[in-house]
Amino acid sequence: MADLHRQLQEYLSQGKAGGPAAAEPLLSAEEAEKPAAGAGRHAPAGGAACETPAAACEEAPSRPALLYVAALGATLYAALWLRSTLFTALGACAQVGALLAALFGLLPRGAGTALRLALGRLGPGAALAKALPV
Repeated sequence: MADLHRQLQEYLSQGKAGGPAAAEPLLSAEEAEKPAAGAGRHAPAGGAACETPAAACEEAPSRPALLYVAALGATLYAALWLRSTLFTALGACAQVGALLAALFGLLPRGAGTALRLALGRLGPGAALAKALPV
């Protein structure tokens, strides 16, 4: 490792001086293609070891996101294990409702204002002229 550092420093100093070695590669073709000893053997485990603590320190999921995951699990359970069309359809409706709640929660004014606005313009007796802002 110390030899590699020394070679790198020599290469960089020659490049700054504008010497002939500036265009010369640092490693030979055989050394560049040869993997380092033990490199890549534990890459997935190392990645998981870094990602798991990072995920634990992130922001907690919102209530609509947890509701959506629960509805998704219920739909899969009803479809794959219970094999019930009725419960699968109910789970799918719960998924759509949870997804809409999550999307309305992302709106700047919140879900309540968006629902009042949508239901007020599309409610009974609302003509198309009233629904359009022009």
